Amino acid sequence: MELLVKYSRISVGVLRVDIRDEISCVHFMNNTLHVGSLHYSPSEKKTDTYSLASSTLEKTRDVFNRLRLNFKYSGFNMTFHTTNTMISIRETMEIAEFQNFEHFYLIGEKFEKEDLDYVMENVREDQGLHIIQGEIPEDYFHPNFFKFYDITYRDARWIRLEHLLSVKDKDVVELGTSNLTQTDMNKYIQHWIDSEEDLFSMTRVDLMKGTRINPIILFKDMVALKAKRGNYASWLILPKNPETRKRPILWVNWCLDRISMSTYSIHERPQHDVDPFEPEFPILKTLRRKNDLDNELKTMGTENHENTRRQTEIRKELQETIEELHERGVAFHSGMAVML
Repeated sequence: MELLVKYSRISVGVLRVDIRDEISCVHFMNNTLHVGSLHYSPSEKKTDTYSLASSTLEKTRDVFNRLRLNFKYSGFNMTFHTTNTMISIRETMEIAEFQNFEHFYLIGEKFEKEDLDYVMENVREDQGLHIIQGEIPEDYFHPNFFKFYDITYRDARWIRLEHLLSVKDKDVVELGTSNLTQTDMNKYIQHWIDSEEDLFSMTRVDLMKGTRINPIILFKDMVALKAKRGNYASWLILPKNPETRKRPILWVNWCLDRISMSTYSIHERPQHDVDPFEPEFPILKTLRRKNDLDNELKTMGTENHENTRRQTEIRKELQETIEELHERGVAFHSGMAVML
């Protein structure tokens, strides 16, 4: 039967290796079939801790290798449970077959600095790291914690704004419970605006508990457009130099104290049933031009003829810009641009 399966090369999508002592297993993602539970007999449980851990890892590795040979798969993910385990993270990650994962998931209660450091130093930049359950010390720091391509820290109380500003060329950055504020997010968005390159595809952050997000605070000193997509309102922002970016549109929305920011190309659908932001793109460019003219006008004096003439030109262009925006269905409420 195994020979038949091997030559059939059945596609199973993504494999997941789940390390959890004697119930470690290998199974198919998005599939209810359980293919590798490893339980021990009473006699095996009498062995010393090191032998038991080694036996678990060896058996899990053997099941994994047989699945890799017999099925066609697109990649695999690792999940490691630290609670009440006799297997160490180091032992697991030193196994060569377990090193080329796409994503590494860490689940526990309270993490030790030594274990966190080892993970930070051994997950590669092109892999994902997801610490999805368990407490991380609030004073924890490691220079690598934002180097990974895809990142989740459900306990993010230890993350500071200066850490977040190091994000660059990432897919998804997801932070759970944090001490970050609206003002921090304002600076993070401004950093995205000023950057000459793409920073992320999506960032999701749970702000400090009890935060009531206010767009006037969140988008202070920015050009933002309130537009409706799907069944809810959201805000759109352009970088200073859209031409240097593959994904020049920032889509911002929130629910309670959770804020989500996603980036898109002009012709890309944010969701399969949501239209691209192509119609809003020229509006955003016009809004930015209006903002530049407003700022120039504010900084000009009236002490000479040249300034007076330039002010007249600016006011004329501003009026034309406002009329163009009105024709495109844009109004201004409390100084914020809104698509009607």
